Amino acid sequence: MSSPPVTQHAVLRLLKKHNIKAQRYLDLGCGDGSFTLKVTNLVKAKEVIGVDISDQALSRARGKGIKTFKVDLETDSLPFINDYFDLITAIEVVEHLRTVDNLLTEAFRVLKPRGFLVIATPNLGSWINRLLLLFGYQPMHTEPSKKYHVGLPIRNVKEKSSYAGHVNLMTTKALRSLLKAYGFIIVEEQGIHWHIRYKILDIADKLFSKIPSLAHGIAVLARKPLNDERGFARKVAYS
Repeated sequence: MSSPPVTQHAVLRLLKKHNIKAQRYLDLGCGDGSFTLKVTNLVKAKEVIGVDISDQALSRARGKGIKTFKVDLETDSLPFINDYFDLITAIEVVEHLRTVDNLLTEAFRVLKPRGFLVIATPNLGSWINRLLLLFGYQPMHTEPSKKYHVGLPIRNVKEKSSYAGHVNLMTTKALRSLLKAYGFIIVEEQGIHWHIRYKILDIADKLFSKIPSLAHGIAVLARKPLNDERGFARKVAYS
């Protein structure tokens, strides 16, 4: 499943803002590779690799010229040597994993010192989810049922047309803390504005997107520290 255009645009803006270039680029959860190629062109990567658990997605990505590997990001080691990649992305991937510990451990291992990691995901603590919970509704992007939409402010229970497979939504603070705990240095957090069809809600969402902890979605740019920075990074993680 490809990530929404609003998320893609936010990630590309973040990479452009920091003028990130990468010789070797790894996309975790690459899907069909469409967005992988957009990032590849922007950062001018010479080597691009995508990993995913879906055979169908990997086949499509290979058809676009991307070298691929089938990997379960919850449990598998990445089939790459240490300190290899300049850039790693995980775009709307972490919410599909029961835990992100293996992903972050492996991403840190295969990323070069001073290499960059970008993670984008829906924000469990968004302003609209806080409002929904206040009135007893289910937070957006959570899926208690594979078959029915339940717990949302709709009159009748409706059958789903698709199931996204979201099992692990995080708040901005949780994602930030995890990245620091696994040794990364946070470079920037950016809120993502999701375009909502109701004008008043859309205006509110655009305003709240300026505050990452309240935004509908979150994109985080992090960096693997140099060896002499790691002691400092650990102190920051637990402060």
